[in-house]
Amino acid sequence: MSIRVIASVTNDINHDIRVDRICSSLHNNGYEVLLVGRKRPDSKAIEKRGYNTQRFSLPFDSGLLFYAVYNIRLFIFLLFSKADIFLANDLDTLAANYLAARIRGKKLVYDSHEYFCYVPELNDRPRVQGVWKSIERKIFPTLRNVMTVNTSLADIYSDEYNVSVQVIRNVPVSSKHDDNDNDNDDDNDNSDKLLKTHQGKNKIIYQGVLNKDRGIEESISAMRFVQNAVLLIAGEGDLSKELRELVKKEELKDKVEFLGRIKLEELRKITRSCALGLSLEKDTCLSYRYSLPNKIFDYMHAGIPVLSSDLIEKRNLIEKCDIGLVIDNCEPEHIGSKINEMLSNTEKRFWWKQNALNSAKQFNWELEEQKLLRFYENIS
Repeated sequence: MSIRVIASVTNDINHDIRVDRICSSLHNNGYEVLLVGRKRPDSKAIEKRGYNTQRFSLPFDSGLLFYAVYNIRLFIFLLFSKADIFLANDLDTLAANYLAARIRGKKLVYDSHEYFCYVPELNDRPRVQGVWKSIERKIFPTLRNVMTVNTSLADIYSDEYNVSVQVIRNVPVSSKHDDNDNDNDDDNDNSDKLLKTHQGKNKIIYQGVLNKDRGIEESISAMRFVQNAVLLIAGEGDLSKELRELVKKEELKDKVEFLGRIKLEELRKITRSCALGLSLEKDTCLSYRYSLPNKIFDYMHAGIPVLSSDLIEKRNLIEKCDIGLVIDNCEPEHIGSKINEMLSNTEKRFWWKQNALNSAKQFNWELEEQKLLRFYENIS
């Protein structure tokens, strides 16, 4: 009989690549998986997946009321659903999973994708931050099956709560880098048009959520100092409108293009055509200080060098693998000079490319999946 896992997130499921990888790996190895999320007014239909999915429609879209209502709805759902293991993704799903697991005597797994209590959105909201921290302090010391995305976060949680934490990195599945895999796919038509539009220019890419303190504004302004290049921004977020207005204000329409949310296959093809990738999160909160964004591994697998901010996990990876440079500050002119330095050094870019592709053999989902499966075997 299959072991039944119910995983839960507070997003609408569609763009959570880490959770999809984990659910797919469990499903492909004999687990019966259900992923639960929420449905927003603008949520698109979920693409067909091997495992089951379900989304809740809720009266609130954000804030403490949303999280409270979601956790109550999730708690009731978990109380009456068949499952052997509950998988809580991040602190905003933990309370419902913890209570349901205690009442029903089920196993609980906690996957912390970031240092949740110290994300930038909570920096100036001490009361809200205190609520989340009190939930973490109450539940975390009782947990037995915890995983997170990098060594820094694992050490922090282990030291604070005396709990063993497994590192499962957020890395891509290995790719053969074959641009002909999906020749009949509409996505290829879109990416081909984009590549032809910017033919002859160096393409720089930022991929990820467009939220505060990710260095996106400075990256846009830096393009004033970069010649014969275009910055491609793949993603949407809280700053989507402001960033587009910034491009207009600084008259950079010819140097910055917003791709919006695009399918993973299309994004991979575009990224492989780029000259370098940006990951310029600022050291404005502990969550960013100890972060290791999955975009760096996406750039690595695409064989393009990385220009990164100076954060501990990112610096360690980039210097260890020799796959790019680290900036000294977030001033646009400095960022622009670093971009120019990287673009002008053809020999070094070739070296970074080879190092990136070689490093991808060490940092890939096939290897992380084996750790994940051993982790779940020990639980069950």
